[in-house]
Amino acid sequence: MENKIMGVKCDVVSCAHHTKDDCCTAGSIQVENTMATTEKETFCKTFKCKTGNCK
Repeated sequence: MENKIMGVKCDVVSCAHHTKDDCCTAGSIQVENTMATTEKETFCKTFKCKTGNCK
C-alpha cells in the first residue's frame, strides 16, 4: 500500500514519488525558493527521478 500525503497533488510523472492518481508518496516534502512570488517559481526539493534519466 502506498503512503500518500493527503491533500498534496503531484502531476510530475517522472518523479519516483508520483502515483497514477497524481498524489505524492514521499515521507515529507520540501519546497524551496524563499523569494518566489508565483507558483512557477517554487521548486520541489523532494523530487527523485523515477528512471534515473531525468535532467
